[in-house]
Amino acid sequence: MGGYIVIGNTESFGAGEIDTWVLRLGSDGVVEWQKTYGGVERDWVYSLQQTRDGGHVMAGSMVSFGASSSIACVLRLGADGTAKWRRLYMATDHNGANSIQQTMDGGYIVAGWTGSNGRQPLWVLKLRRDGSITPSCDFTCYSNITGIDSNACIQDTTASVRDTNAEPRDSSATVCDTNVSARIQCP
Repeated sequence: MGGYIVIGNTESFGAGEIDTWVLRLGSDGVVEWQKTYGGVERDWVYSLQQTRDGGHVMAGSMVSFGASSSIACVLRLGADGTAKWRRLYMATDHNGANSIQQTMDGGYIVAGWTGSNGRQPLWVLKLRRDGSITPSCDFTCYSNITGIDSNACIQDTTASVRDTNAEPRDSSATVCDTNVSARIQCP
């Protein structure tokens, strides 16, 4: 298929205060489609991955859909940017998703954070193909977010790429055992 997918945030157009902006570019850089995703408040995506069928899956945080603080979100897009499904995940008062990958079984693994008790521990979700977790897990809900076609004007730039002459160096970092314990929310 070739080309590129680009994500960012916009305050200039879309449905709300901050929305996620996704552009699909051809291999020549021409915009094939562009959409914004979000509601009336602050909604942003941190990770976007292409799926095996040519679509995309995005993970981030949303405030627009009935919450006073952020909720982790995952949106599954078709190859044309149409939202196939969207899910919100909230176990505590403040959640977000920073990374997503499709797994070998066609599901997804999501890494993020949760703000329980004023801390921000790591949160990992294993999702099924449709974004669900397991029937015994009650912190999944649906949202009605859809992609809105955008018509932002993309301008050619005269920016040039320069060599920075940066030299890579070996790191002296060492790996240490953190003695972190895991707590399973839903078996």
